[in-house]
Amino acid sequence: MATPRARRPQELAKIRDDLAQPETRPTLAAIAEAANAKGLRTGRGNPWSASAVSQALARLGDSASDDAQTP
Repeated sequence: MATPRARRPQELAKIRDDLAQPETRPTLAAIAEAANAKGLRTGRGNPWSASAVSQALARLGDSASDDAQTP
């Protein structure tokens, strides 16, 4: 069974995939905004920021964190 910390990057990846449009990826800031709107919080209970999303997706080994940019 995955720990809550291990599930957070997966939840963010799902949000990213839900926001994705053909030929474009959502920004890290957009992913953070959507996660916060859903009531998701970081491991320390803080709202998500673009940098926290980037770090979480990097833990997942997700390439989207490498080339997505914040506005």
